Amino acid sequence: MLRRDDLLRPVARDGLEVWQLTTEAIPSSHVYMEAQIFAPDSKRFLLHRSAHAHGSDKDDPQHCYLVCDLENGGELTPVTDETGATAPSVSPDGQFVYYFVNRTAFRDGVLILKRVRLDGSERCEVARVCGPLAGYPGGPTHIYPLSTISADGSRLATAAFLGDGVMENAPYGLLVFDLRAGGVEVVLSGSSWCNLHPQYCRSSRGAAVRDILVQENHGCAFDSQGRVTTLVSGLGADIHVIRDDGSDFRTMPWGRDGNEFCQGHQCWRGRSRAPGRVR
Repeated sequence: MLRRDDLLRPVARDGLEVWQLTTEAIPSSHVYMEAQIFAPDSKRFLLHRSAHAHGSDKDDPQHCYLVCDLENGGELTPVTDETGATAPSVSPDGQFVYYFVNRTAFRDGVLILKRVRLDGSERCEVARVCGPLAGYPGGPTHIYPLSTISADGSRLATAAFLGDGVMENAPYGLLVFDLRAGGVEVVLSGSSWCNLHPQYCRSSRGAAVRDILVQENHGCAFDSQGRVTTLVSGLGADIHVIRDDGSDFRTMPWGRDGNEFCQGHQCWRGRSRAPGRVR
């Protein structure tokens, strides 16, 4: 790590420190701010190489996720080595990284969910989705670059386009993976779910452990290939909570009311059951 006091105004230097983690020419980036990428003790976290904050090119062989060890001078160690690695989540106990390998296509691709220890050992395949999902025209594509893991470590969710590349107004969907049994279920789908931002509640008590916060974008437009051409945020977005089996769908009392609106950075307030919004 390189200390960068030059990035601070003099008045701030007594209370803040800025450290540069990477030095190579290939750009690296933090993982988008809502992602669960820190170990519980905050001593290790994930970032990614050859990427930007909103994701990476799934076909880029230089892209990988790195573990940054803050107790060891910010040492960076690759934890993925497959082209197509995306949407990581660190398990609540800080022992494992779950991530997807995106080799998807509209009808004959594959999406693989893997697990590996933070030290790179014990890599294994947890689940595999091949081709179209039952009841949907195509297999998952346009995999959302983030995933979210439940506080008890038993389920993981992400989002994807479920069209076949031909059908107009094909659905996007919320995919929930059972990390113990290896199965997957689409628990929410439709044309307004193109920017889901799924986030599990961080509470580990009672029914809250099954709750996922999601964003709905009313009035968005996209083509048959699942490429979004108009993303309506602000007054077109509202926020919901759904149980991860698809039941108990709820609407938050803000958004699309002319008074307050969401810009896509909603989040749970700590480990409570109260969602909030970041302006």
